[in-house]
Amino acid sequence: MLHPLVVDLDGSVISTDMLHESALRAFRHHPLDIFRIPLWLFKGKAVLKRILASRVSFAPSSLPYNQEARFLILVRNAISEN
Repeated sequence: MLHPLVVDLDGSVISTDMLHESALRAFRHHPLDIFRIPLWLFKGKAVLKRILASRVSFAPSSLPYNQEARFLILVRNAISEN
């Protein structure tokens, strides 16, 4: 029996960091957030991530996937199904 596969999203499955992607998207949709983000960050990185996540959304297909990592995950899933 194979152990569960645990992967990190940022820099592994996707080529960037979701915090950066979220901040850029917030700037595009809410330009005044450029002044709010430092205030949110002052409250902690977790608070910043939570607020950004509530203000922006992503279609999974829009993210820059690391194709090699994606392939390895698909292979591992295929192996574990057999």
